[in-house]
Amino acid sequence: QKTDAAINVDNKAALLTQQEKALILSRTDDQLKDIVKNYRQYDYSEDMRNAAIERLKQKGVSELELQMAGDFENKKYSEALEEYTDFVSDSKKAIVLYILSLLGVIGLITFNNWDVHFAETGKSILQISQFFILLIFYIFMIKSVMHYTRFQKIVGHVQDISSWIVFLLLGPAIYLLLHYTFKKKMKEELRTIS
Repeated sequence: QKTDAAINVDNKAALLTQQEKALILSRTDDQLKDIVKNYRQYDYSEDMRNAAIERLKQKGVSELELQMAGDFENKKYSEALEEYTDFVSDSKKAIVLYILSLLGVIGLITFNNWDVHFAETGKSILQISQFFILLIFYIFMIKSVMHYTRFQKIVGHVQDISSWIVFLLLGPAIYLLLHYTFKKKMKEELRTIS
């Protein structure tokens, strides 16, 4: 698509396609405010948002007025996005530790079947490291569940205690399944925040 300098934003040209420029120029004040507030949900660029802000300024609506009316930023979306990002980050760490734990179990099984002096030392090292890996895994798993719970609260869902109990009791056994299920559910719910 052809790009042109659309609207001057803070003495810089916002680069928009001709379609995007036409969209900005044709919108009502309420529609422009919606673009400013929810541009991420619409997959618009920061330039689109800035162009909408500039167009509103041209129409007599200042940034301060947008902020006072709650139209400058979708705080609920920003908070939910932060919890989602933290959930993904902590879950990835937990998955790495989960895989290390599985490798540790394989190592313990291997050392149990060896009949050499070195095997006892290796087995002891693996048992100690397995303990710490599982401890850190549970820390990141609990942190990810806390982020999920806060996310659910932000989007207006009541989180019951049963998911916590299932997560803590069966965590290592079903963690990968829960990780991808929760991640997909959170991503879908992010799109519905208004």
